Amino acid sequence: MVPVYAFILLKNSLFILGILFLNILIYLFSDIKRLQENIKKRNREFEQSISDEYLQNIQDRYLDFLKKQQNSILLIIKKT
Repeated sequence: MVPVYAFILLKNSLFILGILFLNILIYLFSDIKRLQENIKKRNREFEQSISDEYLQNIQDRYLDFLKKQQNSILLIIKKT
């Protein structure tokens, strides 16, 4: 769970009202082809050699992690 702090600003003083715990994970999913297109558009020299296999490995690890989260609502947003 991720703590979220609620604050109120009153006459330049900050007061913590409480801590809320959210049970939602949001994952922005994009296929490897689109990720590579975005990398090329950014045109950062150090990113140009990132392989499809590397991106797929990272994506697989994230999805494995997300599947194991039992106490959270999972929202996957697919960017097409």
